[in-house]
This record gives sequence, C-alpha cells and structure tokens, in this order.
Amino acid sequence: LEKKFGRMEETEIGRKLGIRSGTNLRDLLITDYSFYSDFFNNPTPSAFMYPLEDYVRARTSGTSGVEKWFLLPKEAFPKAFRETGVLILLSLFHDGDRITLEYGDVYYINSAPRPFIAGVMSSLEDTGGIVNVVPNFHLSYDDKVQYFIRNYEKIDAAGMLASTFVSQIMPALQKPIKLKGFAAMDSTVAEVYMKEIEEFVGNV
Repeated sequence: LEKKFGRMEETEIGRKLGIRSGTNLRDLLITDYSFYSDFFNNPTPSAFMYPLEDYVRARTSGTSGVEKWFLLPKEAFPKAFRETGVLILLSLFHDGDRITLEYGDVYYINSAPRPFIAGVMSSLEDTGGIVNVVPNFHLSYDDKVQYFIRNYEKIDAAGMLASTFVSQIMPALQKPIKLKGFAAMDSTVAEVYMKEIEEFVGNV
C-alpha cells in the first residue's frame, strides 16, 4: 500500500484524494464513481499511476442506470484468473460429486463484446490452455448464438444469459443436450427457469 501511495502521490487522482507521504488509509476520502468519472471519460497520462497504454477502457451496460466508463489495468485480468479463474472452472466443471474438467475441454462463452466489461475480461483472460474458449470474442451476439446451435455437440460447458438459452437455443435445438456445466449470467432469469435449464443440459 505504501508503494502504491508513493506512485499515486504524483498523479492528479492522488492529489485530488489528498495522498502525500505518510498518508494513512483511514484519512482518505470515501469516494464513488463521480469522483473518478472525469478521469475515466477524459484520461490523461498525468492522472494515472501507469502509462495509458497499460490500461484498457471498459464500460458497463447501463442496465441499472447510466452507462459508466472505466480504465482498468491490463495486468489485473491475468492476475484475477490466476487467483480465482481456476476455482471458477473447477466449480463449473463439477457434477455435484466430482470434478469433470479434462484438459482441452471446450468452454463456450457468449458475453457482451468489448468495450463492455464482460467482453474485456473474456478477451484478456488466459486460461493457459486448460480449456479451449469458443467462439471468437469479436463475433456478434447473434453469430455467437448460431455458433452454439451449430456446434453444441462439440461444447463441454457454456456461459451465457439464461434468457438467451431459454428463448433462442432451447427452441432451436428442440431436444436435451449434455453439458458438463452451465453458467448463467443473469441470475434472476436463471432462478425462474432453473429446472427447465437443468433438465435440458443435465448440469447447472
């Protein structure tokens, strides 16, 4: 923390926060997005700890309000996967009794493309070859849906909106399929259709 404060002390954000040598974390302002919005929307090199090329711009969907832009350190995504990604994969590839993950399993992800946060995270995470992630992150939403419909027999696990699965994929396939795991990205809808999805894919 002391090292980070040392870097922030010379930045516009650091000065706005009041960071200086010997600053105690408890003495800093409690901030929210409005404090940083100008820096994120009009980033300048003097505002941040690292060169701007070391960040990636990402935005929220705005479903819970107004869309928001962020600058996120690129190095944070591989680090996050190393610390939590493997555990997430193991929980996804679990049938309730044992881990079913095998090296080279195919994991289908249909998330919003860049610059949405989910798309940025998906495109920057490196699974180290543990699983093969499909399809190409740059495909449109509709093309990703069609990819699943055409290639479901080659897919071992999937992550997508439950609403997409229920309204588009289940009607198109018309018959149950077998997945090692299914991760719903819209928990509210997933809770309503949990039984139907589980019966269709075998494991949620």
